[in-house]
Amino acid sequence: MSAAIAQQLALVFLGRPLDAQWASSTASLLNGSQPSVALQGAFYNAAVAEGVFSTSDSPSQLVNDIFQNIFGFGASTFEQTAWGNLITNGTITKETAAWTIFKSYLGATNVPDAYKLPAQSKLVAMNAYSAELLQDAAANLALASGGTAATLARTYVNGVTSQATAATAIAGVAASVDALTVVVGQTYTLTEGIDTVTGTSGNDTINGTGQSSTLTDLDTINGGDGTDTLNVAATNSFNVGNVSVSNVEAAVFTSAVAINADTSAWAGLQTLKTSGVGAAEIVVGSTTAVEVATSSLGGFGLSVDGGSSVIVNATGVTTGGITVGGTVSPTGAVVVNSSITGASNANTITVTGGQTVAIAQTSSNANATHADVVVNGGSNTTSVTSVATALVAGATNDSLTVSDVNSGAA
Repeated sequence: MSAAIAQQLALVFLGRPLDAQWASSTASLLNGSQPSVALQGAFYNAAVAEGVFSTSDSPSQLVNDIFQNIFGFGASTFEQTAWGNLITNGTITKETAAWTIFKSYLGATNVPDAYKLPAQSKLVAMNAYSAELLQDAAANLALASGGTAATLARTYVNGVTSQATAATAIAGVAASVDALTVVVGQTYTLTEGIDTVTGTSGNDTINGTGQSSTLTDLDTINGGDGTDTLNVAATNSFNVGNVSVSNVEAAVFTSAVAINADTSAWAGLQTLKTSGVGAAEIVVGSTTAVEVATSSLGGFGLSVDGGSSVIVNATGVTTGGITVGGTVSPTGAVVVNSSITGASNANTITVTGGQTVAIAQTSSNANATHADVVVNGGSNTTSVTSVATALVAGATNDSLTVSDVNSGAA
């Protein structure tokens, strides 16, 4: 009983669950009884400290805020006036108004579902949140500190306005509680000079934009803890210089021209996405999942070496060739999508290594010739598929050659 009342106090005044220690101490104070005026006053002061209520609120504004907490909607003009007058004439105080309103609506026997169900749904969702907090000491500690964690907990409850939204919230409660311990990082901006970036314990973002790549020789970037992202965009040339990058988990390179990037020595890089025009030469480490997109490949070459997985999306292909694993084989899935333009005879698509290999070519010109496909399977290659689709009649397919180190040529 006391725990339930403590949860109700949390909803009424703060619009969020309490951390486990605060909930426990409140339940002990209640000892099965209704909250005292002093306890209601303490919760009112906490609500003011968190910005839920304000001491400068008019009585009608306070009533409206209380309704938002409990029901998820504002009080009607009549309700604001009626309850506001009780505060004004001293029948109830600002400190006791919230609990009095809650008990008047939820304690009655003939409460309309429009009031009862939202409040009950919020409490059910809060119970699930509190139970999850007991399993996550770090999240519980973060909530005890207030601040951003308290705001996130309040956002969770604000999203519950019905039984259906309560079910949705409960289904995602673990992720909602996990979010309390995600530390917001900082944003850094690279220059065309020598940059040194030391990240925080949060999820940092490092941005570089210019005519040429601002990721230049002698740059040193250490993302620190968290999940950090490096975004580099260039309009003229894009070449990754002699840089030192560590503890950056994701990188995104964007260029209006060709991209030449070698990130194989970057410790901790989990994903790399590149988007350029024309040629691309990409080298990554064995633990990096890489996705390379290029438009207007034309007669240029596209190569990717390394990678835990590789995705290539090339459009505007004429006589250009695509090579994956020419020097260093990828270890996981390889997907190559090539779109041929005009009456072109596309150059060879060659893949060496990979666990699964899937190649798809399309053309929309009757005189186009799809590329020869050569797949050199590695010791862990399990499947190879190659599909060439002519969007108009007349386009021709070239050969598919698969070599398998496990059983000879196929």
